[in-house]
Amino acid sequence: MVLFVKYAFDMTTGAIGCNQDAYIDRLLRQYGLDQYNATKLPVNPGTVTDLALLPLPAKTNKLCVLAYSVLIGELLFIAIITAPQMSYAVSCLTRYMVVSSPAHLEVANQVFRYLRGVKGDMIRWCARDVSSTHTVGQVYGYADASFADDSTSRKSTLAYFLFVNIAVFSWRSCLGSIVATSTNEAELQAFAMCAAEVLYARKLCMELGFPQLHATTIYEINMGCISLAQHMHLRNRSKHIALRFFFVSALIKSGQLTPVQCASADKITDLGTAARTEGYHVLRSTLIYKLFKTILFLYATHLTFFKA
Repeated sequence: MVLFVKYAFDMTTGAIGCNQDAYIDRLLRQYGLDQYNATKLPVNPGTVTDLALLPLPAKTNKLCVLAYSVLIGELLFIAIITAPQMSYAVSCLTRYMVVSSPAHLEVANQVFRYLRGVKGDMIRWCARDVSSTHTVGQVYGYADASFADDSTSRKSTLAYFLFVNIAVFSWRSCLGSIVATSTNEAELQAFAMCAAEVLYARKLCMELGFPQLHATTIYEINMGCISLAQHMHLRNRSKHIALRFFFVSALIKSGQLTPVQCASADKITDLGTAARTEGYHVLRSTLIYKLFKTILFLYATHLTFFKA
């Protein structure tokens, strides 16, 4: 067990699998949640809006804030290591670390109850299962944004998922650092965030002995974002995002990145930008846990490399 992650190795296929079921069981017992029924979703659609509307106590309850902060810290660790499908829910909950109430604590408890139902799911990686869509060892990613979805700050939620050999190895969901004034700008923020992670991953691949010989593909649904990145369409409405544009554009010109438009149905990052209905959430989670197989990167608390 490494970093509270249990790994399994199949001697026949060379597949590697991992989960944190023992760690999750320990946390459920520790917080008295092991007797509760499991939930189907980490957060229900609309819960994030409801969180913003919850009344905050006039005087901070230090015990409640401490209990909430500890819970969210545990959830963050799990979401970063083995549970990309709950990264959006945990990202939303981290916004109330300082000013939380018992109602916020109940929502955090629901995420733990969700973990109880999926704790046995094991992510499995097997290089033998690489399809013809991408070559062995080729890194590619998906980037997406939900424009101005935070009702309190009007910032946009950004998300990316990186893959190699059909396996997710790095992911993130967070609020943008600035308020985007258009959908294109929000998507470009997400694309630039993904590009920075790709740049690091390419350097890591070089050190590990499988250099990326071709440009890394980042799939993006917004054609306006792709046009900005590829053709330097800096007009009056887009001059304020010039720094992000030039960062992405330089990577494209140097042959390190290639933006490609993808269909809405192919967006893997949907789980990172909004709370989804049960059917949709289960579908995307199944893809993550059952079909994305082969090599996992985790560095420090979220990137380490294994070859299957």
